[in-house]
Amino acid sequence: MKDCVDLIGKELVYEAWDTKMADETLDYGNRLWEVADKIANNNNLQYLKTQREPPDTGEDTIEWKLHIVYSLAKWLIFYGKNGHGYEADF
Repeated sequence: MKDCVDLIGKELVYEAWDTKMADETLDYGNRLWEVADKIANNNNLQYLKTQREPPDTGEDTIEWKLHIVYSLAKWLIFYGKNGHGYEADF
């Protein structure tokens, strides 16, 4: 996520390092998804919503970073909807 600061901003990136209860996890995932959608729509990258494998681009590209954000958002939404939070462990 640290590599995505230039894409989604420090606030959303650094929030990943905060332990969250299930409702907070779901909220964070939804906010990440919303930001990713705006970026995807503005850059014609909507296909990344459903792409499971990383794009065939360099790690410093918008495609690569957006894929990371979508992937994290999907997991957070899944876990949050199923009553799970997470404990930041670093």
